[in-house]
Amino acid sequence: MSAVLGAFLSTWSKARQTFGEGAPQPGSGFDQSAELARLRAEAESAEPESRWSGGAAAAYRAVNVEHAGLLGRMAELDRQLAQQVDRSADIVSAGRRDLDDVRDWVLAAAGSVPPTAMGDQMMLPIAQAGLGRVEEVVSASNGQLTVVGAEIARLAGEYQMLGGQAFTQGPPGEPPPTPEQ
Repeated sequence: MSAVLGAFLSTWSKARQTFGEGAPQPGSGFDQSAELARLRAEAESAEPESRWSGGAAAAYRAVNVEHAGLLGRMAELDRQLAQQVDRSADIVSAGRRDLDDVRDWVLAAAGSVPPTAMGDQMMLPIAQAGLGRVEEVVSASNGQLTVVGAEIARLAGEYQMLGGQAFTQGPPGEPPPTPEQ
C-alpha cells in the first residue's frame, strides 16, 4: 500500500470513528406518547359524580382539565423528541454510508494506479479529493446534528417548564375551595 493511500485511510478511519459503532438508537425508545395519551383520556373522562356540585366539584373538574392538558403536551413533546432522535440516527447512518462510499471510491481509484513512485504521485490528487469529500461529509453531518441538538435542547426546556408548572386548586380567578364547599 502506498504511503499516500495509508495516510488517507488513517484519516478516513478517524473520521469514521466519530460516527460511532452499531445501530443508532431509534426514537421509539424515548416515545411514551401512547401511554401519556391514554392517561390524558383518563383525566379528561374523570368527572365529578352527578350528586357532587359546587366549588369542590368545579375545582376537581378544573384540575382534571389541567392535568389532561399537561399530559397531552407531554405526549406531544415525547413524539417530537422521538422524531429528533430518529433524525439524528438517520444523519449518523447517512454519514457512515457516505464515508464508506468515499473510501470505496478512493480504493477503486487506487487500484488503477501502478505501485511505483509515479503511482504515488498519481495517488495524491485521488487522496486529496477523497479527503475533501470526507471533510464535506463530516462537516455536513455536524451541521445537521447541531440543528437536531438545538431542537432537543428546546424540547428539554419545554419539558422543564411543564415539570415546574404548579397545578391550580380551583377554577381560574377563584380562591381555592374550602372543605365545606
